[in-house]
Amino acid sequence: MMAPVTGYGAQPGRAFFLVGILLLTGPALAQDAGSDSSAPSEVRPETPPPLPLKEQPPLVKLPLPAEAQPENFSRAMLVGIKDITELSLEDLLNAEMTTSTQSKPMSIRDSPNVMTVVTREEIQRSGARELADVLRLVPGFQLGGDLYSSVFAGFRGIWGSEGKLMVLLDGHEMFELLYYAAELGNRIPVDQIARIEIVRGPGSVVYGGSAELAVVNIITRSAEEIEGASVTGVYGQMFDGAIHEGQSLANTFARRTISAELGKSLGGPNGLRLKLGLFAGQGNRSDQNYTDIEGTRYNFAGNARSDPFLVNAAADFRGLSVRYLFEYYRTTMRDGYDVALADALPVNYLSSSLNVSYEWKLPRGLKVVPRFHWLLQEPWRTATETARTVYPTIYWKPRVQRMLGGANATWDVVRPLNLLAGTEYYVDSAADALLGFLDPNNPTQTRSHVSYWNASVYGQALLETPWANISAGARYEHRKHVGGAFVPRVGFTKTFGPFHYKLLASRAFRSPSIENLAQTPNVKPELTTVYEIELGYKIHPALFAVVNGYDITIKRPFVYFYDDATGTDGYRNYDRMGTRGAELELRFRTERLFANLSYSYYTAAGKDKIDGLAVPGNSSALLGFSPHKVALLAGFGLSQHVDASVSASVLGPQRFGYYAHDVAGTPLARDFGAEVLLNAYVCYKNLLVPGGFAGIGIYNLANEKTALIQPFNNGHAPIPGPSREVFLRIGYGFRRTAAAPPELVML
Repeated sequence: MMAPVTGYGAQPGRAFFLVGILLLTGPALAQDAGSDSSAPSEVRPETPPPLPLKEQPPLVKLPLPAEAQPENFSRAMLVGIKDITELSLEDLLNAEMTTSTQSKPMSIRDSPNVMTVVTREEIQRSGARELADVLRLVPGFQLGGDLYSSVFAGFRGIWGSEGKLMVLLDGHEMFELLYYAAELGNRIPVDQIARIEIVRGPGSVVYGGSAELAVVNIITRSAEEIEGASVTGVYGQMFDGAIHEGQSLANTFARRTISAELGKSLGGPNGLRLKLGLFAGQGNRSDQNYTDIEGTRYNFAGNARSDPFLVNAAADFRGLSVRYLFEYYRTTMRDGYDVALADALPVNYLSSSLNVSYEWKLPRGLKVVPRFHWLLQEPWRTATETARTVYPTIYWKPRVQRMLGGANATWDVVRPLNLLAGTEYYVDSAADALLGFLDPNNPTQTRSHVSYWNASVYGQALLETPWANISAGARYEHRKHVGGAFVPRVGFTKTFGPFHYKLLASRAFRSPSIENLAQTPNVKPELTTVYEIELGYKIHPALFAVVNGYDITIKRPFVYFYDDATGTDGYRNYDRMGTRGAELELRFRTERLFANLSYSYYTAAGKDKIDGLAVPGNSSALLGFSPHKVALLAGFGLSQHVDASVSASVLGPQRFGYYAHDVAGTPLARDFGAEVLLNAYVCYKNLLVPGGFAGIGIYNLANEKTALIQPFNNGHAPIPGPSREVFLRIGYGFRRTAAAPPELVML
């Protein structure tokens, strides 16, 4: 029986049960509230008809990631636009969001960060199968492999696992609390995504110590945007393993998933809004062969599964917001830490997350949002009888919990000035009766339970002037047994007609996680300084270009180490490391055609390096990631009902990684060369019935032998990517409008 963590009063499913009761009883409660005879009646003006498209204002502010959703949503959805291709490039550039500031909504060009917004249209028309496909097309991002057949993202040449890159889904952390690692692979329901707002730069001032390099904020469709129901099924099949490696077709499927959404609004803009999203299925990471550092070889088909199950529920009433996420992500692996195992073992991740907030609007533009967050996880769970008896060093069943309370206040002092202030306090607790944790007060002793409290305060000011939008903010955070970190940031941005500029200087930090401290209690937070400049110009009403440069320096980076001589491992603070580089984007959009082209470059030359991350004999590249990347997404309408798209992700040479060792045990590294991924997708809308659609796509058209390289020297060979995959997406959806029968649309 699993050892309980002190303070666990609730079981993982209890919060979901309570939210389920809320979803079932919400309509009745709203009806009772509306029938209160003592309440004064409200006289509402007649709603005017929608304006013609050309007269519509730009997209309005998007929802906060972890707070109550604002009352106003995408104007395009509220006026019934069925296809975002009806929006111009200007509308998309002026779309406002709060991911960057967590307070005042600002456009992409004026926000105090280098930003990328991936629209629902781009996701749907690209045929993206999972989040990894989207990130491959975003400047700066590359993918890497690690132990247990896991896949994570890197950013600007730096490994993004373990707290450097934050991934949020409707305000819920998608990383596990033991290492702060957000795994990728058939996990996020892309068919439910409304947009992805990506901060390509530090986010520590408003997001804390697990957003050091970037923030990926995934926002699914709201109840208003769904206002009905939709269901989508996807089946993908790989063939290379069956043709060349003797695998069966039944064993080399890539994915078979189903995604469903329900959304309902009651009582007008301030009434009850309910949403439920479901996602379930099975997947295989690859059907290619894997060879470990000792030369043992096996096929990934059936040995590297990725089976998702996710429930995403939301309820909003006036200023109250309740968000609940339940996830049971099941994977399998045979690669272990370094040497291949004889058996495939499960590695499962269980997560139950609850967010409750209330938006309290006060006079004179003051808004206060208190928030409560509860998160319970069982990550990296390998507790099977086979693991216990045959692989005892892999057998693990930890449990971890976070309890958080906080509040922030925003104040529009005068029209040009907006202020934000906030505070958070949380406690992370973990239990592990098998391996335990080093006692931070006495590192010679091991404990089965540890607990760390974390307190922070932050503030920010946004000031508009004729020549610059000035942003200044800071955060101070203190973690028990670790110490404090102070990170300021300042930015100058402004749009002048077709031109905009950004000058940004930020500090960020990475706070040690529970497992970082469990092995090395004296490890200290790492501090990062980032300087960025961005220049953008709208060359033509349909063409926009933007270029940015950056310089990243990480002081006191802590990195995993293993000492072969003593057999000890842990985390160690080094002196410093970093990268610098540039990114270029071109966006083109007309009524029937859109295209996004980007180029990313980084170099580590002139920066201090860490032996475990550096490439021997190469001063510009770091392990795992090419200094050069080109990405393309182009979509075009073939007819009123048929859309087609092509996408490409090209990684240049200098993709170095360790793959084996010689007879003396010395690790051997090599350049895995350039990698080209070509993809195509065609979708037919309103197929057979209004609201029905079907799409067929081919991922990895050229059947490239891809490799996901471990971006540090830890004795793990690169894991193989998938071979050519043919996939089919079929769906149906309808949207119900007020005082009207269901409107069948392409969702």
